[in-house]
Amino acid sequence: MFVDAQELGVKGRRRRVLRDTDRDAITAVVRPWLDGEQCPDGEEYAVRALDRGFSAVVAARAEVLGEECSLRPADYLGGGNYGAAPVAAQLREASDAAARNTDMLRLPEQRAVGTNSGYRTGPGPSDWNEAVLEDLCEIQAGPSYTRIPAGERTADVGVPLVFPQDLAGGKIADEPRDRVSWRTAERFKKFELLPNDIVCVRTGAQQQPALVSGPQTGWLLSSNVTRLRVRADAGIDPLYLHAYLGLRHAREWMSHRAAATAAPSLSSAALGHLPVRYPTIGQQRRCVDLLGELGRRVDAYASYVAALGRPRTPLTSVLRGGGTPESVRSLDGELTCGPAGGLVMSLGGVKAPG
Repeated sequence: MFVDAQELGVKGRRRRVLRDTDRDAITAVVRPWLDGEQCPDGEEYAVRALDRGFSAVVAARAEVLGEECSLRPADYLGGGNYGAAPVAAQLREASDAAARNTDMLRLPEQRAVGTNSGYRTGPGPSDWNEAVLEDLCEIQAGPSYTRIPAGERTADVGVPLVFPQDLAGGKIADEPRDRVSWRTAERFKKFELLPNDIVCVRTGAQQQPALVSGPQTGWLLSSNVTRLRVRADAGIDPLYLHAYLGLRHAREWMSHRAAATAAPSLSSAALGHLPVRYPTIGQQRRCVDLLGELGRRVDAYASYVAALGRPRTPLTSVLRGGGTPESVRSLDGELTCGPAGGLVMSLGGVKAPG
């Protein structure tokens, strides 16, 4: 079996590094073949690989000899069963996933109606407070570049480092780009992250500040970011502060005060002067709950869109294998041929042309 995984992983400075999820995806395709669960030329393998974002092909010994014993997967892709048509069960599974996500959409919508708490404007409570960030948080910039030079970093094992490019959508990416050894990390406990810490860009283009979640506990700041840790007696909820810092005016405030150098830089002292307005702790948590509910609705719609896209890979493999829409049989009314040969999928009672 030849596996072409050149599109997987994260591109580093000198090489592309496979993530844990990438290795698991490859193992899920290769292991059953090694264990003999299917015959070596079973089309199951091509389908599994395509669904996971890479290519795999099983080549006979004679074919390998014919290619002068080449070990390049590209010499064999397109032969064997690469691009084989999907089995009906795979298309049915994709349709079922879309239907499940249709049901998931209804739950947050029903909760929103039942809470009687729309997103209405109003004068708001009168007892708002205002303080500068340094009075609410401990502000800790990451270690200088010389203390953790590139030579001490690795992409494989150790404690992850958080860089500005790891901040996206108010979260920290699950797959870090760089790590340091456990021994090195022990010397930098001062820069480790805890749940509900907030990470801001210190050097470089400003990104939306990110909230630290449980799995990122113990990760370390890089030299390009700054950590905010809310003081216990500050009277402000970390989740509210994170949402506040994500507002347009707060992000513009940070961008405008970054030093006008070759690489924009926002010092801890400058960041500490950012003004923050906040209501009582009860009102803060109500705001957080409403934003959380809205976020869950966004996630539900995103999952629904992803489920709609799942049939694309198996259907594309039909065409790659020389098939036509007519070669896809009806799946209990879920997937049928529509007018002019078009495919129609029934999702949660709604027919969507494909």
